[in-house]
Amino acid sequence: MRLVFGCFLLIAVWQPPFRECAQALRCRSPNAVCVTLHPGTVDTGLSTSFAKTGLEVQTPELAAEHLLEVIAKLRAEDSGGFFDYSGAKVPW
Repeated sequence: MRLVFGCFLLIAVWQPPFRECAQALRCRSPNAVCVTLHPGTVDTGLSTSFAKTGLEVQTPELAAEHLLEVIAKLRAEDSGGFFDYSGAKVPW
């Protein structure tokens, strides 16, 4: 099994092309999974203001661990979906 993982900055207008890509990938490789993942708020220089508001902020290592746990549980039928760091489906 080969795992290819990419991190994307998700902008709402990307949703239709992304889902089309997931469908095309499924036609070519039925067991492939193509999803968008939201890592939550990760402790970086950009998240400092969010931490001050009480928002849960994760270390980069913990965020990566959570995303790997979500990836490990994905199935082919999840392709085209959007999931957060806990594995919950996020509405487009």
